Amino acid sequence: MVKRILAMFCCGVISIGAVGCTGFKSRHYPGEKMTLTKEDISPETVWKIGDDVYFVRLMEGGTLVATSITWEEKKGAYAMRTCQLVPSKIGDDHFLNVKDGDYYTILRLVGAGEDAVVLLTVDKDKLEKDIGDGLLQAREEAGDIIMDGPKEALDRYIESHIDTLFSLDAAGVARLISGELK
Repeated sequence: MVKRILAMFCCGVISIGAVGCTGFKSRHYPGEKMTLTKEDISPETVWKIGDDVYFVRLMEGGTLVATSITWEEKKGAYAMRTCQLVPSKIGDDHFLNVKDGDYYTILRLVGAGEDAVVLLTVDKDKLEKDIGDGLLQAREEAGDIIMDGPKEALDRYIESHIDTLFSLDAAGVARLISGELK
C-alpha cells in the first residue's frame, strides 16, 4: 500500500497537462503535508501518461519537482515546464498539489496498480452548484475554481464532499517507467 501511495505523489503534475479539465485552486494545500525521503523513493523517477514523459526529482524538504518538455507547434520549438509538487492527506485520502504561483491546484490520488496511479480532478458542475448554494466561497477565473478562504474552510469542504467532489470523467493514468519505489 505504501508503495502505491508514493507512486501517486510522483506523477500528479501529469494530470495538469493530460487531464486538462477544470482546476480547483487554493492558496493552501488540503490536510497535512506529507514529506518523502530517499528511503521512500529514488531521488529521480520518470513517469509516462499517454505520449508525454515527466522527469520527477525529490528535493530537500521532501517536496518534488516535475519537469516535462513539450513541442510547441506555434513557436516551432520545445518548451520546458517545471512544477513543484506537494503531497498531502486528509485521513485516508491522498492529494497531490501542484504549486502554480500563489496557488495549489488540488488533485485526488487513487491507486491503480503497482506502478500506476489514477489522478482525479474536480467535478466543475458540483463546485458551481455548491458556490450557488453558498456551501463554497470561491470564484471562477479562466475556467478554474479558486478558493481564497482559510485553510480550515478548505479542509472542511473537501472532507465533507470527498465522495462527490472529484470526477471519474476527468481522470488520468500515470505509469512509472524509471526509478524505484521503496
